[in-house]
Amino acid sequence: MDNNSILIKNLKKNQYYNQTNFLFKQNFIGKLIKKGNKFYALNYFNRLKYFLKRKLKKDPNILLFLIIFYSTIKFHFIKKRFGGSKKEIPIYLNKNRQVKFIIKKMFNYSKSLEKRKSLDLNKLINLYLLTLKKKGFLIVNKYKAFIKAKENKILVKSLKK
Repeated sequence: MDNNSILIKNLKKNQYYNQTNFLFKQNFIGKLIKKGNKFYALNYFNRLKYFLKRKLKKDPNILLFLIIFYSTIKFHFIKKRFGGSKKEIPIYLNKNRQVKFIIKKMFNYSKSLEKRKSLDLNKLINLYLLTLKKKGFLIVNKYKAFIKAKENKILVKSLKK
């Protein structure tokens, strides 16, 4: 066996991998089910995994995990009023909310231009491929949120006192 297959086997036994994969699948399908058709949601998710596997010739579950891992946003900003001005304060997100935020941003970005605003599978796959290359919309948002949180770190420390 080569090193790559050993790493993949160890990754699949990892608890963080299993939890994150489960949360992604649950939230992704749950977001699609809001239209009211469970069969449509499962079919869409399976088509997405099929196209990812066909394009990259790797296990789609690991690819989806890497996409989540690269694009997770650890902070969310709320606006709080201090005197006459509003400041944005970073708040830490738990795992479940991190995955929900990622899925929400993915869906917003990959809507088609039609009136129905349904999801465009090609846009979604292109977004995933860009994220795997550490480029694109999700990575830029993560970087911007990190910079903003770093700038507001002093503000958070003063609020805790």
